[in-house]
Order: sequence, then structure tokens, then C-alpha cells
Amino acid sequence: MGEKKLDKSSLIGMGVIAALLFWMMYSSKSTDTSKETEEKSKNRNCATNKTSDIDHLVKNANDTAVNPQLKAALGAFAYSATLPSVKGKDVKVTNDLITITFSNKGGYIKEIEVNNVKRISKHSDELVKIIKDNNSKLNLQFQSKDNRVYNTNDLYLNLLWQKEGENQIVSMKLKTSETAYLEYRYVIKPKEYMLDFSIRTVGLSNIVDGF
Repeated sequence: MGEKKLDKSSLIGMGVIAALLFWMMYSSKSTDTSKETEEKSKNRNCATNKTSDIDHLVKNANDTAVNPQLKAALGAFAYSATLPSVKGKDVKVTNDLITITFSNKGGYIKEIEVNNVKRISKHSDELVKIIKDNNSKLNLQFQSKDNRVYNTNDLYLNLLWQKEGENQIVSMKLKTSETAYLEYRYVIKPKEYMLDFSIRTVGLSNIVDGF
């Protein structure tokens, strides 16, 4: 059998086919990437809108027409959102060394500032901050038995500050009733930079899976 050779027209045809295949692969990848980006953007927008809706409902919880909407949005945890303490501002707690700002939305530490220690800058008298700009957000995600998914950083917890001996206690509770709740408990001790932190649940086993 004689050796087959490719003529000029065959090479051109193969080049066209290769270019076409490359274009199809690139176009498909671009479309997939575009769809993925669009989907992520859509999910972010939905999450942002949901959070904004909850914020609005909580701020207007005294309106009797709002409570059914809170119930629809938050299920059993709507109880917590109607309590007066959820509308409070950030709370600051100070010991000898640090000042801690707590956010009752999400129940996390928003900022820790070192007392009387300034940043090394001739242009600034700003105190040194260990935590700032919401860079320490704490979030728990869990699912209720009616298939709702909750993220604690979207929800308002009831904040209580009190003293136990020399220690200061900050308790954040996400409640379904006065006796059933998820609690974040912070213990601030005198002359210490470190905090004690614990999480516990009470009476939620019939509401949330795994509790």
C-alpha cells in the first residue's frame, strides 16, 4: 500500500475543524463560568435580601401585623425576635486591659480594643485593636425539624450582662420560649486578655435536629 499524504486542502480543513472545536470548548466553558457566577451572585443577593427583611421585621416587631411575618420567616425563633432586648445597640464591656464590643445580632465579638495602648503612628491616636471590622464573626448553621435552615449571624440574640464575683458575664440567648434557647456565654475576667466562651442549648431537642 502506498503512503497516504495530506494535501494542502486537507490540512486547511483539519485546521478549520480544530479551530471550531476549540471555539466550542471555550464558548461552553465561558457559558458555564458565567452561569456559575450568576448563580453565586443570585444566592448572595437572596441571602442579603432575606437578612434585610429580617432586620426590618425585628425593628417593627411591636406592630401586631409584623408578628405573623416574623413567624413565617423565623419559625419557632420568632419568639426571640419580639423581645425588647434584641433592639439594643452594641454593648461594650471593659476590664483592666481590654474593651470588648459585643453585637447582639449574631451574638459575636465585634471588636476588642487594648486599653491605653496606641498604634505606632505619628498620624494616629487610635488604640490597638485585636479584633475589628467584624473580622471575627461567629456563625452556627443548623436545621429545624420543620426543615428550616438557620444561620445565627443573621439572627438577633437576647443580651444580658451581669457580674459574678469579680467576673463579668455576657449571655446571648436565641430563644423559642423563656425556658428553651441556644446560648453563647462569655466570661470576662479582671486583668486578663483571654475570655472564656461556651455554647449550650436548653429545651431545643424537639425543635432542632441534633440538639
